[in-house]
Amino acid sequence: MKSDQATTLPGGNSPEDLLDLSESIGEFFTTPIIFYDWPDSDGLNGELRDLALAKEAEDGAGKTLSNVGGWHSQGNIFTWDAPPVRVFENRVLQLVMSMTRAMVSEQGKKYRYEYNLTGWANINRSGCYNNMHNHPNWVWSGVYYVTSGEPDPGVPENGKLELLDPRTVVTSVKGLISRERPLIEPKPGMMVVFPSYLNHQVHPFIGKGERISIAFNVDIRETTTG
Repeated sequence: MKSDQATTLPGGNSPEDLLDLSESIGEFFTTPIIFYDWPDSDGLNGELRDLALAKEAEDGAGKTLSNVGGWHSQGNIFTWDAPPVRVFENRVLQLVMSMTRAMVSEQGKKYRYEYNLTGWANINRSGCYNNMHNHPNWVWSGVYYVTSGEPDPGVPENGKLELLDPRTVVTSVKGLISRERPLIEPKPGMMVVFPSYLNHQVHPFIGKGERISIAFNVDIRETTTG
């Protein structure tokens, strides 16, 4: 087994002869993920919690898609006529617009972007979870945590969001390519945004109360302005 700590390299080169590639390495096919903690969210979260629980009481069973148990709201939450939804919608737009501008290379041209949103509320109580899935035919997907409930601290993956590596075959080098599974612990006020093709799942929530979140998808259309 060869090591780059060897005193000589093939051809008689020493480790000091290794190339400086600091200006030559590019990254392609990376997966951008945003974790953003919105400040001053307690009041909004309280209103969104009350709204979600009221809608659950009206709606009953809700929808079943990736969720196993729990409540998944019907329709598009952004059509709900409620002031906290408008505040939440502005937050989503502000974040995805900023993320899009940061990620897109406009190459000297100016673009105008149009955004289309859809979203739904989720209420998970003890034992509820979401199977692995993705959200095809959108650009960005995301989740905003309204409440985290009271998870049992003895369950390591309790209610956590897991994002799965989109690369089907990866040869890992310890320290170079992470082998850790990205597990995200729900925290009220945190918004996570990622490409919609990314497979993800939610581990079972075990504990008291409700873990309430709002998931959303964003489509983007661009036009050149100059």
